[in-house]
Amino acid sequence: MRMLDFEAIKGEDPSGLDDFYSDFLDRALAAESEKESLVSPFSVSETEKEMSFKAELLPGTGLGEVAVSSDGEVLTIYVERTEMNEESGDDYSQGDWSRESFTRIAPLPEEVQPQELVTTYEDGVLTLTFPKIQ
Repeated sequence: MRMLDFEAIKGEDPSGLDDFYSDFLDRALAAESEKESLVSPFSVSETEKEMSFKAELLPGTGLGEVAVSSDGEVLTIYVERTEMNEESGDDYSQGDWSRESFTRIAPLPEEVQPQELVTTYEDGVLTLTFPKIQ
């Protein structure tokens, strides 16, 4: 019976599968790291008269993909974006889609007036401003 010397052949792959899988994983990880995430910077500021929440949305995110709600105690910002790509030729049709979403939840202090919410959207920044009870 012949014994294989695993140390001598370690790292050798005559089939080339190790290279294939290594290249495949490298490309997949690189693509995922370059992909933009919907999760955006979120900031809160407060003055004597109002409280503001700002969320930077990714380029291409439309207001139709953003939902804002408040129950008087909590502010919720929900963003969902769906992308569809289709390609077809004479004898084929191919399509893929992706869906991404995120939710930001922030507690509201008692001194804000949630029914008086003012919302603005400018240069990709969604600003939600609540006046305070005077």
